[in-house]
Amino acid sequence: MHIKRQKILFLHATKGESSGDEVFCLPIGTIALADFLKKKGFEAEIIHLYVEKKAKPGFDIIEYAKKNNIRIFCLDLHWHLQSYSVISLATEIKSKINNAIVILGGFTASLFSEDILKEFGVVDFIIMGDSEIPLASLLESLGKQEAFPKIPNLVWRNGKKIIKNAHAYTVNQKIIDNLSFTNFDLISNYRYYLAMETLEDETFKPMLQFHYNCGRGCSVNCSYCGGSKIAQRIINNRPRPIFIRHGSVIRELKRLAFYGIELWQTSFYPAGSEKYYLKLFEQIRKSKIYLTVNFDVWALPTKDFIESFSSTFTSKSQLVLSPESGSEKIRRFNKGFYYSNIDLMQILDHLEYKKVNTLVCFAGGLPFEKIADIKKTATIIKYINNNFRFVRTKSRAADLDPFSPMFLNPRKFKIRLSRNSFLDFYNSHKYTEQVNIGYNTESFSQSQIIEINKLLDKK
Repeated sequence: MHIKRQKILFLHATKGESSGDEVFCLPIGTIALADFLKKKGFEAEIIHLYVEKKAKPGFDIIEYAKKNNIRIFCLDLHWHLQSYSVISLATEIKSKINNAIVILGGFTASLFSEDILKEFGVVDFIIMGDSEIPLASLLESLGKQEAFPKIPNLVWRNGKKIIKNAHAYTVNQKIIDNLSFTNFDLISNYRYYLAMETLEDETFKPMLQFHYNCGRGCSVNCSYCGGSKIAQRIINNRPRPIFIRHGSVIRELKRLAFYGIELWQTSFYPAGSEKYYLKLFEQIRKSKIYLTVNFDVWALPTKDFIESFSSTFTSKSQLVLSPESGSEKIRRFNKGFYYSNIDLMQILDHLEYKKVNTLVCFAGGLPFEKIADIKKTATIIKYINNNFRFVRTKSRAADLDPFSPMFLNPRKFKIRLSRNSFLDFYNSHKYTEQVNIGYNTESFSQSQIIEINKLLDKK
């Protein structure tokens, strides 16, 4: 069969039937990957199943695939919350479409690649980590099994044997600089999708939103994060973060006006970021790009960063800080970027002075945390909410990510995991209303941690 004449269908399944779903947003690299294939001569389309069903009541993916003679399906399994939905979708595709080929990618699929292929015969291939060259090579090689062993990052089935190829591809500077994250025409009903993206924070509605990071990777290990430095090593074979060159970022941001997008959502701030962003913000101003930005800053921003940020983006923009705990001891144990409460308050004072909207996020019930530490968090939350106009707080339980430091070494963090394997994650997400953060600490059960954060959120 001539693969390049066949449409490659990228499918995104959320956990439940809700636009407020935690995994409503497409993984950032989906558009770039589909566009990369298109430039290689493939036909590609992205369908967000929830959006498609809302835009076209009665839409049936099986009927659509049969009508368009689609046989190759790329399903993202990035967030563990998707585990049950994605496998269920793969099962439906394989049972109803003859000769269908199902390919998975994303963090969760990468981490549990061998387990998934052993447990679920409905999955044919998994691409580990960065997928640009591996996926294109696999598509070129379909029907030529003798070529499979040479495809980097590929996990595949040879009879009953699971083969895990060398993890030999990690995106390089040339490729990442030339990826396009803004070819929204590849998304079926993209205007509907951009309009439906929602935040817990109501500040930004009804702006069309663009999720985009200026690089990949992380330089530190936060206890609960599955995208940390150690996870990046395991998932992507990435020894250090890679930044997209400024000119490429400017190119992407300039395209947003064409699609009517006003809000840029971003979360990428590894060590060494300040110098990079100060230069980027300067180029954004020179390019006369006017955007509202929701920027998740992993470390404590400096006054220079705040000055540049506030002079670059609209007054509706927001910085998101995550000290997690009001206890400096607990913060030091769990955060890769540590700062004191005095440092935090000084920066919050400056943000208030500059009238920069700021969201400060906390997560009660972290490893080693005691009641006394929770009280410190409650005190600092109450102080912030009572003394600042432009600074607000949010508290929610930290959901344990697969292959986060806590997951990899529960003994070190003195926690008990309730999810140890892919099947555990798969089974825990069968029911959309079920809340399961994945761990108990020495001091608190899962239900207590959830309740603690509800109480902190009311301070």
